[in-house]
Amino acid sequence: MQDKLFYDDQIMVTVHTLVYNHEPYLRDCLNGIVMQKTNFRFEAVIHDDCSTDHSADIIREYAIKYPHIIKPVFEKENQYSKGKESQTHNNMYALTRGKYIAYCEGDDYWIDPNKLQIQVDFLESHPEYSMCFHDAKVKAEEGRDWYDCFGKLENRDYSATELIKYWKVPTCSIVARKDVVNKIPNNDKYRMGDNILVMTCLTYGKVRCIAKKMGVYRLTPTGWLCTKKKKKNCYDFISHYKGMVEDFPLCRCEEMYHNMENKYFELLSILRQEGNFEEFEHVKDDYMSFPGTTHWEKFK
Repeated sequence: MQDKLFYDDQIMVTVHTLVYNHEPYLRDCLNGIVMQKTNFRFEAVIHDDCSTDHSADIIREYAIKYPHIIKPVFEKENQYSKGKESQTHNNMYALTRGKYIAYCEGDDYWIDPNKLQIQVDFLESHPEYSMCFHDAKVKAEEGRDWYDCFGKLENRDYSATELIKYWKVPTCSIVARKDVVNKIPNNDKYRMGDNILVMTCLTYGKVRCIAKKMGVYRLTPTGWLCTKKKKKNCYDFISHYKGMVEDFPLCRCEEMYHNMENKYFELLSILRQEGNFEEFEHVKDDYMSFPGTTHWEKFK
């Protein structure tokens, strides 16, 4: 845990933690944050989106015990269900004082007390990098089958194609420069989502992986990688990329088109398996109307 003698020093890292009904996992998450050993100050903005379990009580407990680290935000109404995701981030960014932003959602956790120090040391000595991430263990909770989400990660730079097409980034491993994250447009189309964060970092700098397992990524019955959410994931991914082609002209557009096509094909496969032919035709027309499409013969 960071020494209280650092009270008067500038905050180097702000941790962003989104929480919703994470009661069974939340203590692991918060313990992983407060145990960090650093030679700089850090803080953690813990955002509870009006959980219906005891998550808020746990956050209050840690905020009282670690007031120099834990900065809670409690919503009175669930923002995600209202489509106000940008407001969620506005609330968190209003409390963000760090030069860097680290991410750890409420159902994931860190297992290495030197994690933040290792990543900040790298970014401080390599200004051309906008982000670094690391390997993570995968833990399947009851109701989920285990599978290796991220494959083998190596100590090296990763390209946009590798990180987006073959999703390689455990959310709980990301540390990014705040000034780069701030380049994401402040609206509901962009503020949420790992894809947008990672692609923005790739647009404005390099991205490096540290092949050390310093966190745990949980597969939970209600998590983002849950099978029932695959269709929504595809729609969100496509929507994000469409906007980024216009809003991020520095991005590698050829790679972006390729990655978006893969998501179109994944979505169309799901719809065809469901027998949802009306929606299939709608998505097909949407795909055909978008510039840069090259492989429609796969679905003729």
